[in-house]
Formats: sequence, C-alpha cells, structure tokens
Amino acid sequence: MTVIATSLRDDQRALTRKRIVEAAKLVFARSSYSTATIDEILRAANVSRSTLYVYFRDKDDILAQISADFTVGFLEIARELRGPLPSQDDIDLWMRKMADFMHRERVPTILLAGLSSSGEAPMSVLRQLGTDVIEALAEQMPAFHKAIEPDPGQPLAHAWATVVMREVSWACRHFALDPDSEANRCLMQVAGEMFRRLVHENA
Repeated sequence: MTVIATSLRDDQRALTRKRIVEAAKLVFARSSYSTATIDEILRAANVSRSTLYVYFRDKDDILAQISADFTVGFLEIARELRGPLPSQDDIDLWMRKMADFMHRERVPTILLAGLSSSGEAPMSVLRQLGTDVIEALAEQMPAFHKAIEPDPGQPLAHAWATVVMREVSWACRHFALDPDSEANRCLMQVAGEMFRRLVHENA
C-alpha cells in the first residue's frame, strides 16, 4: 500500500470517527444521555453498527471522546493565564476567553455541565476535566500547585481549588449563554474575585 493510500485511509477513518462524535453530541443534546441509544447515534451519523464499534465500545466511550476533545481546547485557554500572581484584569480577560470558548462549544458545554449536575454519566469522565484544569493551572500558580502536591494540607487546598474553579466555570457558562445579562456579568465579577483571592492569598 502506498503512502498516499495509507494517508487517505487514515483521513477517512478520522472523518468517520468525527462524524460519529458530532452525531452523538446532537443525540445527547436532543434527549437525555441516559435515554439516548446507540441506534439513535447510528441513524444520526449514518453509519452501520459494525462501523461504530470499530471506533467506540459504547456510548460511555463516545462521551469520553467528547469530553477529551472539549478538554483539549479548554486547557489551551487555561494555560494562557500567566502566574504566579495574575492581576484582576488578567483574570477577567482570561475568563472572557473561557466564556467565548464555551459559546463556540455550546453543545458539549451544556451536555457536560448537565451530566455533571445530574449524575447520569460516569463521574470518572467528568472528574478528569476538573483534574486536568487544576494541574494546568498548577504549572504557574502556587495555590493550584498546593492542590496537587502530596502534603498534609493538600486535601483542603484541593477542595478550595475545586470549589473556586467550579464557580468560575459556572459563571463563564452562564455568561456564554447570555452575555448581556447583568446578573451573569455579576457572576463573572464575583467568580473572578474569588479566583484572585485564592491565588493571591495562597501564593
């Protein structure tokens, strides 16, 4: 087999995999994750059952891919915030970028947030995103490094980091859905101040 033929086959496989994932996003958004079926995903993606199983074991596996794709983009933005002590203006700008990302990735944002609060999906899939974000921020900010380093105070530091990032994500998500809302702008302000206090008081 030639290099060109191999490359074309790889491209086709990547496109098929992406089509399945995009179809699953729509199916999960249209109905709840728990009631969505593989048959619905097959129809939406226009692929056979045997083709789907070449790429994914089940819908949990597809959800893991959706979360992984979302995480890649989210982590790129998370790493844009420079430490160790970013200013409030830097934090506010960074949060706006996160909100813009969530607006662009509206379907997976709503899907993952809904699953996180409902408990419908495997928590290991959803928990990994939070862990990855904290580890990315730990690269530059002591407050988040304390949350992951083995230490007697680590559980409390991790709890603070988790709660603050949950509030930041929640505020960004609401702002992404309606940036003109005064209430959502206030959410962004309060969450941004919480983040700054965590980072500056635990440097």
